[in-house]
Amino acid sequence: MPKIQTLVTTIGSALLLLVVACAPVSPPPPPPPPPAPPLPGPQAISERTLLTMAADSTFPSGGFTLTRAGRAKLDELVPALQGLGPNAKIVVYGYTDDHPVGRALRSKGIVDNLDLSSKRANEVVRYLVSKGINPAVISAKGRGDQHPVADNSTPQGRAQNRRIEVVVEQPTA
Repeated sequence: MPKIQTLVTTIGSALLLLVVACAPVSPPPPPPPPPAPPLPGPQAISERTLLTMAADSTFPSGGFTLTRAGRAKLDELVPALQGLGPNAKIVVYGYTDDHPVGRALRSKGIVDNLDLSSKRANEVVRYLVSKGINPAVISAKGRGDQHPVADNSTPQGRAQNRRIEVVVEQPTA
């Protein structure tokens, strides 16, 4: 009997080996995908104020059309703006003091200081575009009375807060 048992064990082992050898082999797992390319983060922007103009000399009291003095001051700025690099953006910011707009302005459709500051900034942009500044690189932003540079409780402080700023924004390297 030991011969038969040896023979059965040998045949069983051979069959087991044959079954294992013939069994399908699962393919290796695919390699992991490559990492996603990094998303460009926010670009650093450098800002440079080229001009701050007092609104009292740039616009008539309670108005939003440029005065002769305002146009002359902007004319001095045009060559510098035309010489900016191709990635530069020009933003004209308009600001007011915190006193509410008067009846004369409300009759012209100006509802508040934000509206007045926007109209003044837009007027500066229109003028600069008429002088050859590319309209694709210039924009206007009214900020109303929300960013004072002086105390609004004095006439001198309010006068400093009524202003136009011409700012150049450029990506940094």
